[in-house]
Amino acid sequence: IHRFTDTWAPEEGGGPAGPVAVEVHAAVGGAVTACCLESAAVDRVLYNYVNNAARFAADRRVGLWVFPAGPRLLRWVVENAVAPDQAEFLAAPAGGDLRGLFAGGRTSGGSGVGLSACADMIAECFGLPTPAEAVARGYLGAKLDGGCFRSWFHWPALGRAAPPDRDTGP
Repeated sequence: IHRFTDTWAPEEGGGPAGPVAVEVHAAVGGAVTACCLESAAVDRVLYNYVNNAARFAADRRVGLWVFPAGPRLLRWVVENAVAPDQAEFLAAPAGGDLRGLFAGGRTSGGSGVGLSACADMIAECFGLPTPAEAVARGYLGAKLDGGCFRSWFHWPALGRAAPPDRDTGP
């Protein structure tokens, strides 16, 4: 797990109000992927999520959590505070249903393909026929809770999701 979490802790990147701190909380340890291509896929999804969060982090902080979601499944959650105008942009379509973010084409200044590429990779990972099915079944998604945006994805654990081998939380 450290191959992925050490990338971000402690990390600072640019956000709307300046540097952004990424806080990592990993409740698992051990290996996550079996090969370089799988590692690259997890990296790509994680980079898309964290970079989006950093770009819109109203309080200049991003949280990253990794924890077991079953004996052989990890859940990765990225969270950031959003400004009122960004919350309005996210909540406007379909009464706040954020599944459309993973279909592509919807953007607030980016290319509009980042989260759809994530949905493609997650669908492929779990052998699902379409990215829309991966979103519908909750393998990835997003939620706006007041001024907080949370996005998540799941990835199979390599073996059982092990407890952390060191304290990576605050």
